Amino acid sequence: MIYYQDPNITLEWDDLIGAVIWASVGIVKGDQYREANDKIIELLKEKSGRKYLSDLRKGTAVYPEDMEWAMTNWAPRATAAGLRWCAVVLPPSAVAHMQLKQVARTSETGYEMRYFENMDEAKAWLRSVG
Repeated sequence: MIYYQDPNITLEWDDLIGAVIWASVGIVKGDQYREANDKIIELLKEKSGRKYLSDLRKGTAVYPEDMEWAMTNWAPRATAAGLRWCAVVLPPSAVAHMQLKQVARTSETGYEMRYFENMDEAKAWLRSVG
């Protein structure tokens, strides 16, 4: 079920894995990035969800100011809303790989985050937890 959509982002709920799925295309930043992330929290609350899958295969690296906001503002609120597991399907960009993995090493999000090269692996892991 599609919950939210704009020109670059689709958020949906996947009943089979019990997760919010974010799929982005191209550049997502600023208000657009923050609004969509706030919708993730709304959907987690609505569904009593604990899982989130971020499909970045067609996206780009996150802007530093948005990444800072996500770690200091969004992550604590998402954890409070119930988020416990986050799977990230990495984009093809080596820069984005490094950036995302650096975030995992330096942040305390309150939820477990794992990185995957494809959707099947990410979904299998989410099905196996919680």
